Amino acid sequence: MRTVNILARTCTLAVAIIITGCPGVTPDPNPDALNVSLFCPSAEQNVGQPLTITATPSRATATTMFAVTGDATITTTDGNDVTVVASAAGEVTLTVTATDGSDTATDSCTINYTGDSQPEPLAIEIDCPGGITTTDDIAQISADANDPIAIITFASNGGELNDNADATATLTSDQPGQITVTATAMLDDQTATSSCTINFEAPNTVDAIPASRIVRAPFASACAQNVVNCTTSFPVAIIGVTAGEGQTVTETDDGFIVQGSSGSGVETVNLIGANSGMGNTASEIFYSWSANATDEDPCTLAPGNAFSTNANVSAAFAVGTHYVRLTVENDLTRDAEASGLTQC
Repeated sequence: MRTVNILARTCTLAVAIIITGCPGVTPDPNPDALNVSLFCPSAEQNVGQPLTITATPSRATATTMFAVTGDATITTTDGNDVTVVASAAGEVTLTVTATDGSDTATDSCTINYTGDSQPEPLAIEIDCPGGITTTDDIAQISADANDPIAIITFASNGGELNDNADATATLTSDQPGQITVTATAMLDDQTATSSCTINFEAPNTVDAIPASRIVRAPFASACAQNVVNCTTSFPVAIIGVTAGEGQTVTETDDGFIVQGSSGSGVETVNLIGANSGMGNTASEIFYSWSANATDEDPCTLAPGNAFSTNANVSAAFAVGTHYVRLTVENDLTRDAEASGLTQC
């Protein structure tokens, strides 16, 4: 009997399994978080050339706001679009902030600008008197350009214009009406203009005391009407002037200068005589205001044009020089005059 031996062998196979994923992709741990993207062009941009950039928020309900640093300004925004203009070469940083409810997100990018700065366009502004200018006034005009070396000239469509060649001019007109004055600035190939209108009217001299045409020296005499010696019984005339609305009053050695702003050629002057002295033992004082006396001799006392007997009076005077006289009497001097005791 033969015996056959069968050798059974086993084989073990070890297999290494390598698992790989997509490189560079990391799962977003908070896929619902708000974020925003802003991409600026990498190429250099030209100074003065508008550049529009779009922001992309992750939520359609988000709103965006933009800010810029450097020599640039944001000229317009339209939703998620922003337009930037640079005024000088260099680097500009644009930042966007997206907001949705209480969530915010920001992003920034940089823009590089090259080229020369764009010059500011030439501009000019004219300054003319406002209100009413009378036909006997001189209108003062000036203009200012945003470049000091610009040449400025003036022109008008009426009246007599005098260009002073120093960015100022004067205008007169002997006829009422509106006159347009134009100032022109010129620099290289640039030109800019600015205009204004001046209203000329005839002086309103109705009921106004005309200016004096005669030059005379003012005087003051409390005793000029009396050949008797002055005594403390005689009244003392004191004239004062107070400024009205829009006026200034300056006292001089000879009187007062009243400067107004009505522009009508007439100023209302507030004359004050109530500070005059009545005189000792007198019981009454009498006032008489007159204008433009022509005498130089106090003894003649030609009164001129009498216009009031009040202590204080507001009277309309045409622009010019006026000689105003206040004559004061009391009951004692009037009684003396009636008795023929005073005379010149």
